[in-house]
Amino acid sequence: MSRRKKRKPADPQAIAKARMEREASREMAAVIGAQPSTAINRDKHTGAMVSAQRVNCFVTLLKVGGPEAEAVNWFEMLVRRSRGEADRQVNDLGIRAANDSLPGGPSDAMLISADKLAVVRAFMPGNAYRMMLALVEPDAALLTRWRDHVALITGETSPMAQGARVRAAAEHLAWIHANFPMLERAYEARAKAA
Repeated sequence: MSRRKKRKPADPQAIAKARMEREASREMAAVIGAQPSTAINRDKHTGAMVSAQRVNCFVTLLKVGGPEAEAVNWFEMLVRRSRGEADRQVNDLGIRAANDSLPGGPSDAMLISADKLAVVRAFMPGNAYRMMLALVEPDAALLTRWRDHVALITGETSPMAQGARVRAAAEHLAWIHANFPMLERAYEARAKAA
């Protein structure tokens, strides 16, 4: 005769908590999956979201976690915030922008990001800046069409040279990201002198 394990009676609070966590995970996966340039990895058995990855040319051309990839993520965040796409999020200090409640008006986060983008634009070559702006656009087909953008903006048609152009622009962006406080002071001093 086999022994049967005694099971604990089910805790209704634990069941409700697990159900809420599963529902929150499904909602987050739906929001992330709705973005055009994101791929979601799911667990085979449970179907839960394990990770999500941006699908763009930077994933294939740059070292993951390197300073260039971090700088591109920083630049993309600045572009999104300056357009108001990430405007409703609470800032790092947990404080909402002062004029978030004004309908249709720019928020403080939008204005600060636009000022930072002006500094980046001032210290980056024009072609490289326009190319990076085009490549951070959320577009499902950008993984296959990024070469068209590079050829259109820079005039480069060689596939090897196109990848080199993107890597060079990312390296320049990483230098700007690493030296941003100094460059911001220089930009402000130049603006005051003009």
